[in-house]
Amino acid sequence: MADEATDDVGEGAEGGATAEQQSADAEANKDTGGEGAEGKDTGDKSEDKGDGAGGDPEKGAEDKSEDKSEDDEEDKSDGAPDQYEAFTLPEGMPVDEERLERFSEFAKGKNFTQEEAQELVTMHAETVQQISEAIIADQSKQWDAVKEGWAKDAKADKALQGEDGKIDEALSVAKNAALKLGGQDLVDAMDLTGLGDHPAAIKAFYTLGQYISEEGEFSFGVNASDRRSRAEKMYPSMKNQK
Repeated sequence: MADEATDDVGEGAEGGATAEQQSADAEANKDTGGEGAEGKDTGDKSEDKGDGAGGDPEKGAEDKSEDKSEDDEEDKSDGAPDQYEAFTLPEGMPVDEERLERFSEFAKGKNFTQEEAQELVTMHAETVQQISEAIIADQSKQWDAVKEGWAKDAKADKALQGEDGKIDEALSVAKNAALKLGGQDLVDAMDLTGLGDHPAAIKAFYTLGQYISEEGEFSFGVNASDRRSRAEKMYPSMKNQK
């Protein structure tokens, strides 16, 4: 009986030891399995990192360098030229070479292409034209108002009015005097400048016109109805000597 009990205790102890060993082995296997998985993940990550450009790091860096170089060349080809071609301006607009040179330097600093620079020149020229036309139109309107005021004053001038209260006769005499003095060019110049509407100018030529004889000659200081020739007027004693 004692021997059997001893055998049972021994088997129990051996069984206990075996259970402990199995537990330890299981724990070891667990740790080993975890490390293996971790090692596998690390290996995969390392492989992925090394596979940045087809699995070859040096080739990936080379591809990036080539892409950057191509981008730089494209940017350069689409930017400012070494020398801008002559810009096109609207017909009739004067060319300011100094101002265009300054603009070319500005455009090159901004890396504008020929087309972009030309577009800015065209926009600026159109703006200048619009402003100039507006100023000219305004000045012309003001000038027309001034001439209308002169004409109104002339019509109201009693010294120029005839019996009918109009100045048509005075204007006709004044125009005839202007034609006699300077021809059609003088009359056109007076119309262009507005001088022909000014009361003072009309009076001056009207007064001159009153001294023009029927032959179209000026007769200052004498009666306009005097029919004697210029020589007879200058040498009145010549007739008596004949």
